[in-house]
Amino acid sequence: MSKQQRYSKEFQERAVRRMKLGDNISQLARELGVHRTCLYRWKRQLGLRPQGRKRAVEEDWRDRRIETLEAKIARLERIVGGQWQELDFFRVPCEGSKTRTR
Repeated sequence: MSKQQRYSKEFQERAVRRMKLGDNISQLARELGVHRTCLYRWKRQLGLRPQGRKRAVEEDWRDRRIETLEAKIARLERIVGGQWQELDFFRVPCEGSKTRTR
């Protein structure tokens, strides 16, 4: 029989925050050394807290870093998408002029 380990509220809250950021749940569970069903249970339990209560846990610097990097990725994806639209816009008239000159 394995001994059931108890995790602090701070640990649970950080794990749930990482879940909400979109990490792969199975991979996150392996990284944290917990079963993935624990993560879902913690998410459900922490979601039942009254909204007025303030968190005593300070945000982890890694969580802030992940949010910053995700924002950068989203910005770069928008830029690349805009560039593809510009290329498509100019490609269509160019293809039309090639067929007319022949």
